[in-house]
Formats: sequence, C-alpha cells, structure tokens
Amino acid sequence: MLSETTVWVADTVINDHIKKVNLINIFEQLATHDEDFNGGNGDEYLWNSAKEKGFETNSDYLTDEVLKDITDDEEIAQDKVAKLIDEYLSKWTGNDDYYSGVDFDFIIRNNVLFVAVAVAKEN
Repeated sequence: MLSETTVWVADTVINDHIKKVNLINIFEQLATHDEDFNGGNGDEYLWNSAKEKGFETNSDYLTDEVLKDITDDEEIAQDKVAKLIDEYLSKWTGNDDYYSGVDFDFIIRNNVLFVAVAVAKEN
C-alpha cells in the first residue's frame, strides 16, 4: 500500500534551446527533495559506485553519469531530454527502496523548461 504520493517541480530558463546546463539545473532542483540522495544526511547513504568514482553525493555522481556524453554547447532535442530525465529518475529511485514508483512530464513555455515529477513512496 502506498503511504504517500508527492509532486516535485523544477524549472530552468532555456534561451531557445535546451542545453546541458539546463538539465543540471533541473537535476539539482529535484535532488533537494531527498537528503540521502543530495548528501544532506552524510556519506552513510553514498552509493558504492559514487564513492569509487570520488563523488561526495549521489546526485552529483548520477548527474555526471547521465550527462557524460553531452557537451556543454550541444542543443538537446526534446525526445532526448525526456530520455535523460527518465534515466536520471529511474536510476535514482531504482537505487532506493523508499520509492515504489516515479513518473514525470515536462513542458516548455516562454523559454522555460518545467519538469513535474510524481513520486510514490512505500509504507
């Protein structure tokens, strides 16, 4: 039985094109919702893969992993944006038994990328 479903929202100004910095901003905003993931609760919750690669937080590690093949100046197509956000959220929530499901959607309005994430948590 689910005890709670929460919606997280993040946004970033895109100046006509979505770039790596925009996804970094989105990922950083989403990570603020989980103190274990963003390092707020200490390195006790740091994944082994993040430790091995010298990262201090799971969020920094996962951002690096998901965006490693994207150059800073690359314009990212919307279908690829969806895949990158899905990969980030799936790997994050897949590494934490606290989450039982995650779904997201995004829209672009007036040069702002908005991402809404629905997160289900177990009892």
